[in-house]
This record gives sequence, structure tokens and C-alpha cells, in this order.
Amino acid sequence: LWLLGTMMQHEALVESSSIPFNAAISACEKVSEWEKSLQLLSTMAMCKVETNTIAFSASISTCEKASMWRQALDLFAVMPQRLAEPNAITFGAVISACANGGRWRMALQLFRVMTQRKLEPSTITFTAVISACEKGERRVASGKRPCSCSRWRETRRAR
Repeated sequence: LWLLGTMMQHEALVESSSIPFNAAISACEKVSEWEKSLQLLSTMAMCKVETNTIAFSASISTCEKASMWRQALDLFAVMPQRLAEPNAITFGAVISACANGGRWRMALQLFRVMTQRKLEPSTITFTAVISACEKGERRVASGKRPCSCSRWRETRRAR
């Protein structure tokens, strides 16, 4: 990050390239610095550097590793506005974040969207989806309401 700061002092080096930012965001992922990762994404936008799929995927993965599923989902939602197209890696990271955060329905919904877009899930993505389903099943088995729909209440009363 220090190196990126030094490079930014020489604006021409980072002015039009996302490569130094992508490298810095990836470094944040490796040391679980999710907040710095988000700051770097913001800095990219302020510097008018393209916030691309690589930068978003790395930031989402950083949030996933830090158990920050809401932030991962927020980043994922912003991608179309920034003209960044989610790829299989992006979907895998946000699905894992949701699965780890107990958001099994969202993980399944994202997996459905991923497959509709004809993106190839990795083994890690399949594992995250299975884990999400497992957590959802435990939640239902324990009697915890998986959703706020009236059908759930009616089903519970009928038992």
C-alpha cells in the first residue's frame, strides 16, 4: 500500500491503469484488510481509474474472508453501475460470503443467476452452495423461521 501511495504521487503512473490498484486490493485480501480494500475501490473511482471486475472480485473476496457478507453483497450490487461484469470468480466470492453469513437463500439465488448466465461454477462455489443448503436445513430443522412469509407460519401451525 505504501508503494501505491508513492506511485500515486507520480500521477502518470496510476492515472489510467487499474493494475497497481488491483495488486493493492489483492494484497488487502491476503491480509484481511477489507476496509482498506473498499477505500482503494473508492480511490480508483475518485482518480477516474476503471473499477473493473478484477478489483471488485478481489474486494468481494476480501469481505468474504472477513465475514462481511453485507459489504460483499453491496459491492456486487454496485458492479453494473460501474460497468463491471461479474464473472465466475465474483459470483463464487459473493456466494461464499452469503453462505458463511448464514444467508443461504441469497447464496442459492446468486447460484441460480450464475448458472443462468452460463458461468462455470468452481469446486469452491459448489462447496459454498452445499454449505449454504446445509445451514438452511439446520435452520429449518431447529424451527427457526427461514423467511417472513405467511406460508411458513401456516406450515408451523399445522405441525
